Amino acid sequence: MEKIKDFTDLRIWQQAHKLMLEIYKLGAKLPREEKFNLIDQLKRASLSVPTNIAEAFGRFHFTDSNHFLLNARGSAYEVRSLLMAVRDIQGKNIINFDSLDHDYQELIKGINALIKSRKGSNG
Repeated sequence: MEKIKDFTDLRIWQQAHKLMLEIYKLGAKLPREEKFNLIDQLKRASLSVPTNIAEAFGRFHFTDSNHFLLNARGSAYEVRSLLMAVRDIQGKNIINFDSLDHDYQELIKGINALIKSRKGSNG
């Protein structure tokens, strides 16, 4: 197993970053009238997930690190809720909801596993 030297080595960060890019691509497909509503909120929430994972990596104390991982998890749930809004407001054919929702559910499981593993090694 390779040693993790940077947050970019974390599989969970890589997954969150990839999903954030997918959300940005989705934002480009949505109608312009949603620019300051759904699109901006969705982008901010999706960007918050990998950003908080990175910040957690940079913290040395479990409590600090855990706080940012919990924020990442909360933002992932926020993205799921916003994706449901996009699906219901804009229609199912503008979004591959099932796939994105599944990927965010898997991401949340990964964040939970990381929290649990860090808790076990620090508590």
